[in-house]
Amino acid sequence: MMKRKQPLDAVTEDGDDERTTRSSKSARLRDDVPALEDGADTDTQRSSSPSRSPPAEDVLIDRLPYHSAHDIRRIRVFLDMSNNGRNLFSILRVPLDVNWPSDDNDKMISLRRQDDPRDLVFWIIGYVKGWWFTEKDKTPADRMSVSIAPASPEALLSARSVLDRFAGYAGDYDNDNNSLRIARWQSTRKRGGGGSEVKPFTRVYDAMSAFRSKDLMKMMDTKLLDIDDTVLVEATVTRYKREDVWHASFELQSVAVLRQNPSAGQEPVTVDNGFDESI
Repeated sequence: MMKRKQPLDAVTEDGDDERTTRSSKSARLRDDVPALEDGADTDTQRSSSPSRSPPAEDVLIDRLPYHSAHDIRRIRVFLDMSNNGRNLFSILRVPLDVNWPSDDNDKMISLRRQDDPRDLVFWIIGYVKGWWFTEKDKTPADRMSVSIAPASPEALLSARSVLDRFAGYAGDYDNDNNSLRIARWQSTRKRGGGGSEVKPFTRVYDAMSAFRSKDLMKMMDTKLLDIDDTVLVEATVTRYKREDVWHASFELQSVAVLRQNPSAGQEPVTVDNGFDESI
């Protein structure tokens, strides 16, 4: 098995965060998101939108064993972000003026803000728990998905609240393992008829040294994703009817890998126990 490459940011552990106590357990987006390097703020402001969620510095983080204090600071910055101009919000900072743009029962529609023609985009930071890009025969799946465990319990509750509120019934998420299933159609209809074609999802970016505008980040092969990688997912919320029941779910737009799990994809260590007999 191939070893995973090491993270690009050689961060030195410089202290602990006493508040971090938990252990491990389709719209085209704007590509001009400002850089977030070393956890610093940019013109994407810390949230001033109405929200009942606590400040990010008070949010409990489900910390993974490989996280440094730098990683935790970076996670908190993403959890606290909102940008009204770009219509982009952390899942902890959901604006109050959101609704469906129409009552059309026949179309899949995306959640928007009042009087804003753009789809609302959410940032969900968390840990990869599963992914489905291909069928058993290795051909691209018509509908792919990733399963993400949000980095904080508050973010998970906020994400579920968004789906439950706007679905009209329980939203589309996994109750068993505290994760969110974020999906996307890879199949599209061909112009002029003639069936459909599948275009594999490729919007996975290397943000390990810095999160920047997408045209400044290197793209990564989806095969490099692994369990417990720390990622920032951009997603819209879509609504559709199935068997006369409304459903709401997160629609995947992009994945930015903030930190790879250094122990994933490695061969297990062989330990010599010094035992020479046979049993």
